[in-house]
Amino acid sequence: MHALRLTAVCAFIALWLVTPWPAAACSCMLDRSPARLKTLFDNTDLVVEGIVKSETRRGPALVFAVDVIQVWRGDATSTVELMSDVPNGGNCAAYLQFERPMLLTAHASATGNLWTTMCDRNMPIELAGPELAVLGPGQRVSQWWVSAPALIGEAVLAGLVALGGLSFWLNRRDTRKATHNTGA
Repeated sequence: MHALRLTAVCAFIALWLVTPWPAAACSCMLDRSPARLKTLFDNTDLVVEGIVKSETRRGPALVFAVDVIQVWRGDATSTVELMSDVPNGGNCAAYLQFERPMLLTAHASATGNLWTTMCDRNMPIELAGPELAVLGPGQRVSQWWVSAPALIGEAVLAGLVALGGLSFWLNRRDTRKATHNTGA
């Protein structure tokens, strides 16, 4: 009886081990050879260097707001929205780092949204040496908001200097008139 019970348990375990189960993981090819990277980038709708500023949830997706620094492929202005699945442990949701320059890639959906996954080439820019070598120079995007505080400060300073000069000139003119009218 004991041998029958042991045989039944072993059979159950063997059956459980060979039964196909749905996959609950994302598997990505990490080949960084120039030929593979060129093929990958040629089949990607968006390749940018950007800084992820925020993440919000929109239905079943995460939406990342990205300030774009430079563009290699795609239509990107100073900001772009990238979408990804909400991570659930088994899908290929993107894990993006905030507030640091990153190489970001995405594919356009039928609705025009840009989607990215963990299998796309999303990485800190300082780790993207082979990718940047294949991409070559990108097109810099104007980021006026980065230099806006400096420009505003310079404009205020220039305005104050102009007002000071005007005030000095008016005061000097009035002093000369007063001196001229008194005959001194």
